Amino acid sequence: MTTTFSAAQTEPAPAAIDRPPRRITGRQLSAVAVLILVGALLAAWALWAANDRREVVVVAASVPIGTRLSEDHLSTMLVTADPGAALVDAADLDDLVGRYAATALTEGQLLAPGQVTDTSLALPEGTEQIGIGLSPDQLPAEHLQAGWAVTIVDTTPADAPVPGTGEATDPVLAPPTTFEATVVGTSETSGSMAAATTVVYLAVEAGQAATIVALSASGNVALTLREGGSGG
Repeated sequence: MTTTFSAAQTEPAPAAIDRPPRRITGRQLSAVAVLILVGALLAAWALWAANDRREVVVVAASVPIGTRLSEDHLSTMLVTADPGAALVDAADLDDLVGRYAATALTEGQLLAPGQVTDTSLALPEGTEQIGIGLSPDQLPAEHLQAGWAVTIVDTTPADAPVPGTGEATDPVLAPPTTFEATVVGTSETSGSMAAATTVVYLAVEAGQAATIVALSASGNVALTLREGGSGG
């Protein structure tokens, strides 16, 4: 018996073609280096953020100035903040319950130590609460706290016109008119130190409230801290 082979069976397989290895271009190397650098920066940022996170007290419900704080008004949250930032640590939460809001507090606001006070802000009988906006040169150097005793000074120039007449007053210097008051609380506007305004809430005698507000509107008013007024 004769065995036959076709041409297809006897043809040798084609030789494999040697391809040159792919070369990595300088642009590709640069892209890889950038990706590695970005990854390293993200990792460093995540580590920094984790190390600087603090658990602090946050306002859970908005309250007006003078409110006695309860557990329902406060909560805690983790934030990324400088260790020296003026915030109340979560560990001090229980100490805040029963104290009073020295300023109006807004839901979601991070609480600062100066925004609470041990002093009840209930107005004494025969007094009214007013708010006057003052610039730094109208305030004492110390940061005012609720309960402090202050003096409101009329700084109207001696030769200023008499209201309603346009006539100048007697330029002879005389002791300025003063009013006694008690700080109820403060709040500050944003802006540079020179342009910032502090709103000071004061308890004053009911019959003097309108006069003091008018002086404040004219800018002719300053606040001084009475001796022993800070309780220190």
